[in-house]
Amino acid sequence: MKRKVIMLMLSVAVAISIVLVGCAPEAAPPAEEEEEEAAPEEEEEEVAPAAPEEEVFEWNTQCIWTLESPSGKLYLEFADRVEELTGGRLVMKVHAPGAIVPSLELLDGVGQGMLDAAFSWPGWYAGKDPVFACLGGLPFAFDNDLQLHTWFQQLGGIDMIREAYTPFNTYIVGMSYYNIESMCFGKEVLTADDLQGIKIRMPGGMLSDIFESFGCSVVLLPGEEVYSALDKGLIDATDWATPADNYAYGFHEIAPYFTWPGFHHLPCNEFMVNQDKWNELPNDIKAILEVAVIEQGFDRATTLGIADFEAVKEMEALGCTALAWDKDEMRKLRNKAITVWDEWGAKSEAANEAIESQKAYMKLLGQID
Repeated sequence: MKRKVIMLMLSVAVAISIVLVGCAPEAAPPAEEEEEEAAPEEEEEEVAPAAPEEEVFEWNTQCIWTLESPSGKLYLEFADRVEELTGGRLVMKVHAPGAIVPSLELLDGVGQGMLDAAFSWPGWYAGKDPVFACLGGLPFAFDNDLQLHTWFQQLGGIDMIREAYTPFNTYIVGMSYYNIESMCFGKEVLTADDLQGIKIRMPGGMLSDIFESFGCSVVLLPGEEVYSALDKGLIDATDWATPADNYAYGFHEIAPYFTWPGFHHLPCNEFMVNQDKWNELPNDIKAILEVAVIEQGFDRATTLGIADFEAVKEMEALGCTALAWDKDEMRKLRNKAITVWDEWGAKSEAANEAIESQKAYMKLLGQID
């Protein structure tokens, strides 16, 4: 009996277990692996705004030397060099002498905007202000280009000439140099007395005053008119440039006697720019232009230094005669020149400053007492 009761109880227990298992909640399915983190959305690459195109400045400039002459060719090379150094941002078109403005009127032409820039010579404008006669290379003064360059760049000359040009709405970027000029004559001239009665082209200012004091009749002409004046007999002689440029102009064909070595004038040319045009330039182009003018000055001096000797040989081969003046005769002209310097220096405070500054440097060099 007990056995039956125990078996019955086991059967009930099993049955209850089965029921309980059947009623139990289903086990949760295994958790699915978390989805891989979504890759961050790729940010669109920011495109930098296009740089504005750099402004290009185009200038009309004019030459005072025929473009076929050594100095004219160097001007064309200078324009190309500036365009190269500025990456094409400053383009200078070079016009022939007198093409837009008469050569002797370049200061007004640039200042008034008829031209943007030009190489010129300060002495042509002595009638506007006496200081101009003192800034283009004193007659019978310095012996070489380096001395003249030193006065301009190290001893205040560049500041003086910039100040002188400011009232005329022009800015002087820098100076261009060449060698001591050679005079061309129709006959042999070897002394101060030989100058008596000669009609000679001169640039005006103190150089003309000196030669007039020795009996010359001075005629003021731009370079492009000199050959015709010689050919027509309007002048007997000319002061223009060094043998290389004079030879290129053909002066030797009519005036076959030329001073060599040169002794009477070591001039320089200023590169002037319309002040408004200068103000428009970015600072880097201004700096490039200033350096390029200095480079041009040295290139011109050294290039003509070679070309002058070549031209002298060619002219002598054609029967022309080089005139070497005696030192005593040259001293007569220098002594007269110093008197004329002082006369011009007395005309204005600025002129006096320019003259005294150059004289002080020449005394340092032992060239004058």
